[in-house]
Amino acid sequence: MIILKIVGILLLVLILLLLIAVIRTLIFIPAKHSEFVSKRDETREKIYAEKLSKMVQYETVSVKGVNQRDKFLDFIRYLKNYSHWFIKTWKRMRLMETYCLNGKARNTINQ
Repeated sequence: MIILKIVGILLLVLILLLLIAVIRTLIFIPAKHSEFVSKRDETREKIYAEKLSKMVQYETVSVKGVNQRDKFLDFIRYLKNYSHWFIKTWKRMRLMETYCLNGKARNTINQ
């Protein structure tokens, strides 16, 4: 019985300390404010909107049993040539295609 009382008291103390820590954290978090306001560049916005519009117009839905590799590669070429937002991604990315032969997957990698 004494051991249960000691364990109960220790649990209560632990819960109380945890509650105090949470309350102190919430009270003493400083409010963060930013003074930065970005400038609108309508020309740039229009260019980005046109590029994004072309990207979403590409057909990227695949159909089982139909070879649509050319559509996919055309889309990748478009992204590489016209979307300079992802320059670092294209430098590090390896295009991996998976083919299924006799029930076993085989990967081919194109740079």
